[in-house]
Amino acid sequence: MGPAIVGRWRSAGDDVAPLLYGAPGNLRSLDAEFRADGRFVVAALNQNNERIDLDGTYTVNEADRPPSIVLLQVNPYESRSEGIWQVEAGSGVLTYEVVDLEYGTPPQSGFGSTSNGQYGEDNIQIYRRLP
Repeated sequence: MGPAIVGRWRSAGDDVAPLLYGAPGNLRSLDAEFRADGRFVVAALNQNNERIDLDGTYTVNEADRPPSIVLLQVNPYESRSEGIWQVEAGSGVLTYEVVDLEYGTPPQSGFGSTSNGQYGEDNIQIYRRLP
């Protein structure tokens, strides 16, 4: 079965993190799949309805509170992102905060702490489980 993050998720509208919703990304929705084999795929749509596909591998540590995640993206470019996530039991809601290490430091003291809290809640993404 795997960690609670395994599955298909959608973030759209007000659930998209403000840092992703605004320029330069202008993302309007993200469909993410975290597979039990440690792979992830994301299909993002921007304001012009153009699709951006991302994929790579991930590892999680559910012993951390909140659980941590490391993503090694390979497409469309290589990057390493780190952060935290939490699935509220029985709710189908995933709270997710990660940062590409080229652009900041991962959250250390809970949600809203990316780059020592520089972004506040603007880097927090909400996903809803898809069937």
